[in-house]
Amino acid sequence: MISDEEKSINNAFQQIGKIYYETFGGNPEQCFAQLITNVKESEEKISGYADQISQLKGVINCQTCNGEIPEGASFCSSCGSAVVLPVTEEAPTDNSSCGQCGYIITPDLLFCTSCGNKLNSPVEHANVESDHTEPVHAEIIHSTEDTQT
Repeated sequence: MISDEEKSINNAFQQIGKIYYETFGGNPEQCFAQLITNVKESEEKISGYADQISQLKGVINCQTCNGEIPEGASFCSSCGSAVVLPVTEEAPTDNSSCGQCGYIITPDLLFCTSCGNKLNSPVEHANVESDHTEPVHAEIIHSTEDTQT
């Protein structure tokens, strides 16, 4: 019975400390300043370790539900939210993004590897702007009319 009451007191002290940290952690009284600093440093270390573990596991965390998502997935398997990839400084500057889903793509791709959208390469884009596509389009329409009559 005594140990149960001691556990209850320790639990209450823990809750008081947590409430104080959440309420006054940004501007603690002098006697708590070092303890608050220690907690913040430990939280930063934990966050760094969690990031390392995620990299090793090949997962990212969902921004909506914090569930683990395999790298490269388009949607969270826990809540269904679309994966929003952060823009990193490591991304090459010659890359662009898919017009349909926003996924980072390289100029050599013909299709988006995230959503399957057909992409225009620089060579194809030049052909689209040329006069050659107009007659081809007209021939397709004309041949369709011939088969209908």
